[in-house]
Formats: sequence, structure tokens, C-alpha cells
Amino acid sequence: MKTHHDFKGLLLCCFLFFGMVGVAFADELPLGGQWDKHDRSIANEYPISAFLDASTLTIQSTDRFSDITVRISGAEGIVYEAMYPAENSACIIISLDSSLHGEYTLELTNQWGCYLVGEFEL
Repeated sequence: MKTHHDFKGLLLCCFLFFGMVGVAFADELPLGGQWDKHDRSIANEYPISAFLDASTLTIQSTDRFSDITVRISGAEGIVYEAMYPAENSACIIISLDSSLHGEYTLELTNQWGCYLVGEFEL
């Protein structure tokens, strides 16, 4: 079944390449909080980054041990919430509803109580 694994590897590489191309044209969202045992909020070096373009929020993670819960809330309350298992959290792409306008808060949490928060406007 080497061919099957080669195909999966090629598919993953293509997905990551095109995901990175899309991220290159998006704005990085500043995130603050604590994601591990050491509070690194001063250096802003987290294993997770978030990028926003006109209608897509992309979250990239190098933390392969944490499930990530993504929550987006605004004046109308929570507009998006989903949990991504660690094995599916390397690149999370969320299509934002075109009817959303205003200021929103992005909250990322994991199963150990770590958190990151960022704000953005649509």
C-alpha cells in the first residue's frame, strides 16, 4: 500500500502549500494569553497563529498535543464554536459568513486550560 501512503503525502503537501499561499495574502491577528506551562505573552511566540482575509479565518498550529476549541463572538453572542482534535488542528480554515459585520473576539482554548485571545473587525 505504498502508493496509497504516497498519495496521502502528496495530498497533504498540496493542501499545506495552497494553505500557505492563501495565508500569505492575509493579515496576522495578534494573539495574547498563555498556551503552555510558561507564559510567553511578552514575546508573543505561541505555537498557534491566526490569519484573516476578507472572508476566511485560518488558524495554524505546531502544537500537536492540544485539542483546540475555536470560539468567535461578537455583539450578537457566539457566532462560531467548534473543537478540533490535535490530529486535525495543524491548519484550521473557517469560512466567515458574509453577513457578519462589526468587532469580534477570537478565543482559542485547549483541554488543559490554556488560552489565546485576539480581536478583529469585519
